[in-house]
Amino acid sequence: MLVITGSTGQLGRDVIKDLVKYRKPSEIIALTRSKEKAQDYIDQGIDVREFDFEDKESIAKGFKDSTELLLISSNAVGHEVEHHQNAIEAAKNAGIKHIYYTSHTGSKAKSQFSAMEVHHATEKLLEDSGIPFTSIRNGFYAESGAEFFFDGIHDGTLYVPANGPVNWTTHEDLAEGMVQILIADNFTEKYPNLTAQQLVSFEEAAKNYKAEDLTYQEISDQDFVDILTKNHVPEHIAKFLLGIFIASREDEFTTIDNILEELIGRKPKTLIDVINEEQR
Repeated sequence: MLVITGSTGQLGRDVIKDLVKYRKPSEIIALTRSKEKAQDYIDQGIDVREFDFEDKESIAKGFKDSTELLLISSNAVGHEVEHHQNAIEAAKNAGIKHIYYTSHTGSKAKSQFSAMEVHHATEKLLEDSGIPFTSIRNGFYAESGAEFFFDGIHDGTLYVPANGPVNWTTHEDLAEGMVQILIADNFTEKYPNLTAQQLVSFEEAAKNYKAEDLTYQEISDQDFVDILTKNHVPEHIAKFLLGIFIASREDEFTTIDNILEELIGRKPKTLIDVINEEQR
């Protein structure tokens, strides 16, 4: 029995959408903060359980009778490591035999983007847990890159902070690759890097956008933070997001690998593919 955290998030939904092609719904436990968001899972026969990373009793109930855990990383900025530690401890208590964790290719002890430090700390917890695990190091979500891209376009110009090349990779491709790892009998890579095959900067994205001819203009880091806060984004979140651009300037997201292509049997989409498909 496989239990999945974050089952109603974008990645979780893409994983389950593909997973049910290979496993019976009755063999899947989907954890969510609200069952109302998972009615479609219930209708399919998936075991849906309410779950909160900060409620250890709900974690224990959520993991009951499971043998494998797909730990989709928490998005609660500032509390992620605590959440992951609670889950890993509960997995050990529940007798879970294998943990699959959604990490990142940029995982490192010190990073300009604090989420990478979270992944590194979580991988250390997994190493120390004694539970066999696979830390799936995903490329940066291309959908996030597309949001920065489209939000930055004004009057024919793309305004973003200085940035470097990034291994932008879609949720859909990553989910399909992860499912192939989940169902494999002989996948032995402990830290697989799942990425698209092309590194893309925002300047390159602007040059390759087909809907309109864009001028590319870099803005200061502070201007970026100011723009977000004026649009009601909390300052600490704005600075957190700025870290993505700063880290990319230091080439923290430049790992690429062909594992994902081999797993899904096609070339993964790039950020350029995503923005040209969406064309807002």
